[in-house]
Amino acid sequence: MNYKDLKNNFINKCLSENEHAKVSDYSVLLEPVIEYISDDIDKSRENLFNHSKVQESIKKFVDEQKLSDGLVISFGTKNYTKTVSYGLSKSVALKDGQFFPCREKMKDNSIFDLASVSKVITCYTIMKLYELKRIDIDLPISVYDKRFNNIQNHTLRQLLSFQIKLTTQQSIVQPMTLVEAEKQIFNITASDIDNRPYSDMGSIVSKYVVESALNESFINLVKKYILIPLGMNNTFTISSVHSKQDFACNNYERKILSDKCIVDVDTEERIVHDYKAKILGHKGDRFSGHAGLFSTANDMCIFARNILSFNVMSPFFVKQIIKNYVGFKDENNQYSQYLGMLCHTKHPNPEQSEVYHLLSDNAVAQGGYTGTYFSYDIDNEVFMFLGANRCHNRITYISNSISNANIVSANEWKKMYIDTHKYAWQRDVLIHNVFDLCIQYRFLEYLFENK
Repeated sequence: MNYKDLKNNFINKCLSENEHAKVSDYSVLLEPVIEYISDDIDKSRENLFNHSKVQESIKKFVDEQKLSDGLVISFGTKNYTKTVSYGLSKSVALKDGQFFPCREKMKDNSIFDLASVSKVITCYTIMKLYELKRIDIDLPISVYDKRFNNIQNHTLRQLLSFQIKLTTQQSIVQPMTLVEAEKQIFNITASDIDNRPYSDMGSIVSKYVVESALNESFINLVKKYILIPLGMNNTFTISSVHSKQDFACNNYERKILSDKCIVDVDTEERIVHDYKAKILGHKGDRFSGHAGLFSTANDMCIFARNILSFNVMSPFFVKQIIKNYVGFKDENNQYSQYLGMLCHTKHPNPEQSEVYHLLSDNAVAQGGYTGTYFSYDIDNEVFMFLGANRCHNRITYISNSISNANIVSANEWKKMYIDTHKYAWQRDVLIHNVFDLCIQYRFLEYLFENK
């Protein structure tokens, strides 16, 4: 086997699918594959994992950065998956107004609040209905739903791909009721997008339109077209069969506001974290589209591998999802967000990109507020899912202007509790190291395919 020629061929393939990378990026990355390859592919994978930076990054993420008490990651290729769990799913509990240690171990099958990663499943459900010609995402939504008086001429494609800015008169916040929240949604207005068009509202409105079009609840459609066919048996809005100990805890989130410090004590295990999902999900019997699903690393692995194998839908429709719809460079050489359908596409600036720069230009990613992350690359045929409990007993928000009356309490909290309000940037070292290993796994498979 001529490793040098095969390596060059593989690098050329990677470069043909990635306009922002260089030969040296891949050349250094792929060298360990040749160094640790053996006659057995599984043994070779084990060698690569043991010599990768992944285990070190996991421990740094949990033990040093303390971005969450624990995590589960599933990652690999279309043909192979590895799952690693580490740390705690819960570290404190509250009783009689007092916090006390409560150590529960994170497990491979721990259940995570997907938060905005739910959008990916929403998108694939709607696009599957489009593929089956049950709906047409390019027709005005007035064809399907007359309740949205101000956006009747817009399409589901525009809603899914962030091409319009949707605004409610009032923010949907607790203790708003479902009826009050839906009144805001049905009176939503549209305007031109700005440089940061990402929003929950397109997925929320799309959910209502699809329900109206097919006269069926959206969660039933998700089950019928995605969860049941793929065997994603542990993905749901509400469960009566799982105990609290099965869930990664996101309760006791702390925020330093301008005038006060607040702690959430109402998001116990089995309760979705997102406040809009709490209202619109109506205690779990509905799915709001933008957040509200729980799942496991194994189920998300099943989902990813079926996407990569084009078992969920054909390449034509997958490529419509991963297309950049709104990203651009303005007259001041500033980039907007690069977004596909309910996901982030690759940003030209690696520091601003949810998608790792060594993945192909046909890779997408979506992060969730609770610490989850999901990304896949249809060209390199690799993926990863990260489940974490980033909100559990941590500061997730710090106001830019803290009043004099609150400054003492704010400073005390900053000393006492871990700050994760920059989580989305701090998690990248782990994500990048995991994908480095995924690309090595794919090169290893390439070598065995060309023996």
